[in-house]
Amino acid sequence: MSLLEIENLTVSFRQSGKTIDAVRGVSLRVEPGESLGIVGESGSGKSVSCMAALRLLREPPAIVRADRLRLDGVDMLSADRKTLWRR
Repeated sequence: MSLLEIENLTVSFRQSGKTIDAVRGVSLRVEPGESLGIVGESGSGKSVSCMAALRLLREPPAIVRADRLRLDGVDMLSADRKTLWRR
């Protein structure tokens, strides 16, 4: 089982009646014992991607969508607060 699986992550924000895509189509996988470095220009979505994976973005204004978003076997898109805090 992968430690982190992200497939086709998209994060958008609603602002002033418009939707702005901050992250589009991010996919990655981290296996136990591996390390991953994420690099990119300022504003390229590194922090937003990580915050989405950890469910730290408030919805709304954030809109987080992914084909798969699993952290240590937990489906982060459907997990309730009790499940997240128990981990």
